Amino acid sequence: MSRPARSRRATIAAAGYRLALLALRVWWALRRPANNGVRCVLRHGESVLLVRHTYGDTRWMLPGGRMRRHEEPIAAARREMSQELGATFAGWRSIGSLPARSGYRRRSRQDAFRRHTTHYVEATASAPQLRPRTAELHDVGWFDSGSMPADRSDAVDVAIDAGWL
Repeated sequence: MSRPARSRRATIAAAGYRLALLALRVWWALRRPANNGVRCVLRHGESVLLVRHTYGDTRWMLPGGRMRRHEEPIAAARREMSQELGATFAGWRSIGSLPARSGYRRRSRQDAFRRHTTHYVEATASAPQLRPRTAELHDVGWFDSGSMPADRSDAVDVAIDAGWL
């Protein structure tokens, strides 16, 4: 696991991401838009890449992001990984998807936050070196698929349960 050096500019940008997330949550609550997103299972040998964001859920999670209107999952994954990780990956393929919850609001705290369809895609890194965007990503790390960190998001558990990791 590596922790990128954070500059003052990156710290301010991270605060901007947190503020933008808050504004988006208000907008989502009012508009209730139907969005799609991607989660990427990025492999290097037996290792899988997990990230921790500077905003929102700070647990270890699979990298990913929102899909633009009319964007295909693999195109969105390539774009997001280029932006967030400064890296390209090979052998992209879709491995599954999870539909949005039928209702926008959760019935209980045990319900997932999934308000949109999430597409899971995978690819392979030819080298483990990354150039993460430090304003957006607090940590990045390669983990053996058999020993995931305890403080991981439910999206990682979904991928484990589905047999994608």
